[in-house]
Amino acid sequence: MPENNALQSKLIIHQQQQIRALQSQVRQLEQDNAELKKVLLITLRDNLGGTPIVINRQRLNETAGEFDLDENFDGDLLVSIRRANT
Repeated sequence: MPENNALQSKLIIHQQQQIRALQSQVRQLEQDNAELKKVLLITLRDNLGGTPIVINRQRLNETAGEFDLDENFDGDLLVSIRRANT
């Protein structure tokens, strides 16, 4: 039975490590999401002046694409739409 206890302890320790790693990933994703929301807000405000835009579900489902976040020499973020390879 002592080997079962040792094995269970190792398993518990391994699972706790996995949980901590996953919790760290969740925190990072939450931070990334918050930053992207800020970038979107600034981009919409600067380019549309606060004018609402309408995006229907059909268009949302059709849209396939991504955008890039880069930095200029001053460390400012540059937001651009990734061009499709054609």
